[in-house]
Amino acid sequence: MKGIRVARPARVSSEVTLENQAEYPPKQEFDQQIISVPKPIPRRRKLDSNSNQEDPPFFVTLCLLVLIGTNPTRLRAYLNSHDSSTWDAFIQGLIRRWQTLGIFTGLLLSATTTMLFSERVSGASYVATLASMCAAIISIAFGTGLSFVFTDVTAEEFKVLADHTLHMVFLLSIPNLFAMGSMLSLYISITIFAWTFDQDGVADLLAKIGTTAAGVVLCALIAYATWLLNIVRAEVRQSRMERDNETNS
Repeated sequence: MKGIRVARPARVSSEVTLENQAEYPPKQEFDQQIISVPKPIPRRRKLDSNSNQEDPPFFVTLCLLVLIGTNPTRLRAYLNSHDSSTWDAFIQGLIRRWQTLGIFTGLLLSATTTMLFSERVSGASYVATLASMCAAIISIAFGTGLSFVFTDVTAEEFKVLADHTLHMVFLLSIPNLFAMGSMLSLYISITIFAWTFDQDGVADLLAKIGTTAAGVVLCALIAYATWLLNIVRAEVRQSRMERDNETNS
């Protein structure tokens, strides 16, 4: 009996034909295609008040607002910004504040000059008036000098000063500091003059009551402004957190 011959399956060639090579690119070219896939570009974060950086203490915020007219968050954005137009806007804002402050300090200087030439002003009142006059002169001198210097300064030059933050804040706040000192000294001089007024009668009583009441009202207004600023700061921080949560979600 003859055995049945079973046909063997044809050997599949492991070599790829030219047509198959055209369909499947080489491994090196395939790797290059994978590498060349564009990656999603991360969104650049803006340097503004929406930053998640920790807020500074309220006392620091209040001091910066009083001294240079800006809050720490905005000042941080100015310091970290590489846009020259942002720096120019910051410098021009400072110059406008110094010019307005110069007008106000000039009025204080006029009042102190009038009081110095009065024969009734003497003693502690005279000393306080003299201190107010000197502080007003320093404020006007520094405000005018800084306005001239920073008019032509470039953003790159200002960035060099900004690297020393404490020195920059102190230098920019000199006109405001001495203007506030001049105003406070003048008010102290007026109060001392009112309480040492020798004339008897209703005028003497009204002068003492008026100056004391004015001091109380001034302190109350400062306390109210501080409280209102704290409330606004808390609401801004709350709205910023809600906006960040919506963005992350």
